[in-house]
Amino acid sequence: MTHYLDATAGAVFELLLDRAATVRGLATSLANLADMPATDSLSAMVQQVLGRFDAVGLAEPMP
Repeated sequence: MTHYLDATAGAVFELLLDRAATVRGLATSLANLADMPATDSLSAMVQQVLGRFDAVGLAEPMP
C-alpha cells in the first residue's frame, strides 16, 4: 500500500523511525529543524498527523 505524505507528515514519520516520541517532542524537533518556535498550533498539526498515521496503520499511540 502506498501513502503520500506532505512535508510535515514526512518529517514526523522520519523522526518516528528513530524513536518513539511525544507530540510535544515531535513538535519541538520539527521546530528546531525549521528554526522556528514550537507553538501550540504546531503541536496540533503534529497531533493531526499522528491521528492520520494511526488511522492507516503507520503508527499507533503508546500507553
